[in-house]
Amino acid sequence: MQVLYHAIIGPTLEQQAEQFYEALAELARQYQFRDREGACCHGLSVSQCHSLEAIYVQGTMAIGELANYLHLDISSMTRVVDHLVAEKLAERIMHAKDRRICRVEITRKGRTLVQTIRAELIEPHEIVLAGIRPESRGAAISAVSRLLEAFKERKASAGAGTLACPSRRRRVSWHEGFKGRVAPARRRSRHADVQTLKERG
Repeated sequence: MQVLYHAIIGPTLEQQAEQFYEALAELARQYQFRDREGACCHGLSVSQCHSLEAIYVQGTMAIGELANYLHLDISSMTRVVDHLVAEKLAERIMHAKDRRICRVEITRKGRTLVQTIRAELIEPHEIVLAGIRPESRGAAISAVSRLLEAFKERKASAGAGTLACPSRRRRVSWHEGFKGRVAPARRRSRHADVQTLKERG
């Protein structure tokens, strides 16, 4: 009966969510594999490459803005910027009145490098799109863009970590106040196991 129901009504939201998760996880694995293969691109790490492209696309950014954009902590972002500045791919611009405020701007050398890297990275995407029917390519691009917007909206409305494993969120709650409730239950469970073994023996 359940099979007939799904055949008539179609997959449920839960089933579609599972399919969506599996497809997205495999897509992420493919991209991670690509990043591992190209851990250094023209002498840059993946983080350095993403940072340079960010200020190429977004324009001059404060280090805090750049860190937030790339989901990095400030100390990591500072080290990345240090390398880009040392390689003369970017430069720091200090605020005229407040020296604590520092913005990062791409240099001409950095802009040229980003254009080269983007051309190299776009080429394999062209090959992927070539495998999709021309009339479906626009829909595929729109779908990916909409998914990105949906993830950003969820993060903004619910806070970071909302897509984390539920068991991880439960462990956080356990540490924040449920330790006293969970531990006795675990002790009772172990005691029951010992009693069962004694009875069987």
